[in-house]
Amino acid sequence: MNVDCIFLHPGPDARQAPFGSRLTALGQVVQLCSISDFDVSERHVQGILMAAETLDELDSARVKQIVHHPLTIPVALAEPGAPFEETWFRRYQGIELWRVNEDPSELRFHLNALETRLALLKSLHETADHAHDVALQAMTAASELSVYISIIERSHELRDRTQLAHALLEVTRSFGLVASVWIIDAPPVFISDSSGPEDGADLALLEHHRADGRIVDSGSRTLFNATHLSLLVKNMPVTNPVRCGELKDNLCILLHAMDARIQAIRNEQRWQQQRASAAELGQQALDVLRQCQAGNDAGTPGLGTVTTLVEQLYRTLIPSAAPEPMACSTTASPQADTAPVTDTKVTLF
Repeated sequence: MNVDCIFLHPGPDARQAPFGSRLTALGQVVQLCSISDFDVSERHVQGILMAAETLDELDSARVKQIVHHPLTIPVALAEPGAPFEETWFRRYQGIELWRVNEDPSELRFHLNALETRLALLKSLHETADHAHDVALQAMTAASELSVYISIIERSHELRDRTQLAHALLEVTRSFGLVASVWIIDAPPVFISDSSGPEDGADLALLEHHRADGRIVDSGSRTLFNATHLSLLVKNMPVTNPVRCGELKDNLCILLHAMDARIQAIRNEQRWQQQRASAAELGQQALDVLRQCQAGNDAGTPGLGTVTTLVEQLYRTLIPSAAPEPMACSTTASPQADTAPVTDTKVTLF
């Protein structure tokens, strides 16, 4: 039988205490401990046994300190014919009373029943601890997920790569991580939580492992690589594999979201440059056509049609800055009736 029970006795010798000799005769079933040596700070699921008269000798504060604990099943031992008044039960409410005789089998029976209850209490306590841990993990995961979602949503409002790098470091700092971000596109952007010579070492490490894969581990340092940027975390919780794995998964998702945003910024900048270039070319073409129209026959159908098409192109590229329409002359040239109409080819680009 393996019962985690303690018999508390007032003196140095448990055999001299009431019921001490009977419990000693059972062997190693019950641990013997004097009340003065009992450490109330180290509590676990256990049964506390004391003689009823020993219990009466303690003050109420000490009784509460010893037996009133959620992990403890307190038991008072008494002879079968010992009288107990109602006040005793009110005073020691929550403490069981065992009336046991000289027969050791009866005490052993009670201890066997106590063993079953202690095993159940221990199982319930472990289940409650596990549920508490799961709840904390769920709350932590939900809180972290909200941080990731918030920064991803906010990244769509950012138009600058430096702002993206700072936003990424805000997330790592909120989780107690020390990190560096390197955005590779020209001109490159490097921002770190540290400063001084350590920055150069971090950048060299990022450059060295740039082509070594999506995730690179080096002790407590972990590097995350994406197409347009890399992230170095210098204090990953390697002693907690579960937490370390969660951070790696979430930071990978966040890094690729930031990588996509950087690509979107590049596309926007490229489109703006192309749009500005096309608009400039369209304006140059319009200027050339206006000069041609001013110096030649304003009534030439081919030139007027081309001019209209270029104006429509310009309005499409820059809707808010469309050119003023050119006024066409209605006065025919003296040679308009006799001169043959020739095809006019205009090369814009």
